[in-house]
Amino acid sequence: MGLFSKSDPIDDHSRELERELENLREEIRQAEADAPKFRSTVTPQQPGEQTTQADPIFEEYDQSKVRQPESPLREDGEAVSSRERGVRAWFRQLKKNVGAAPSTNPRLVKLMSVGNIEGLKPLRAEKRQARNRFLFLFGVLLFVLYVLFSLVTANYY
Repeated sequence: MGLFSKSDPIDDHSRELERELENLREEIRQAEADAPKFRSTVTPQQPGEQTTQADPIFEEYDQSKVRQPESPLREDGEAVSSRERGVRAWFRQLKKNVGAAPSTNPRLVKLMSVGNIEGLKPLRAEKRQARNRFLFLFGVLLFVLYVLFSLVTANYY
């Protein structure tokens, strides 16, 4: 009976994804079982059949499709560097070095990746923090409006 039991939507979704993943794995196993076991251009030998061929068999390949590597020198003779330069590269490197370390709490990561979870209500502490943040910002807004109003009315008298 689901009347008195709580159902965690994250766990339900996780179980559903695990079922889908297992179905996909089973399909992959069946596809691998049906596929031929060799990938060579040479057909497999029949039992008791001997080959005396010493050279391997290669497929023909059009070499014009292969892209040639670029020259490591520019037209003016300066060496090309793969290292990025400029403000964007500096900013990208700064973001990479300053970025937060990955979380070690898998439950928190799961909650954050899902975003808004239907059926879960915020904790009391989170509600209190959100209310206090709103009241503070509302007070700041009122103060700024009061200062602007007093500056506007002070010029008329």
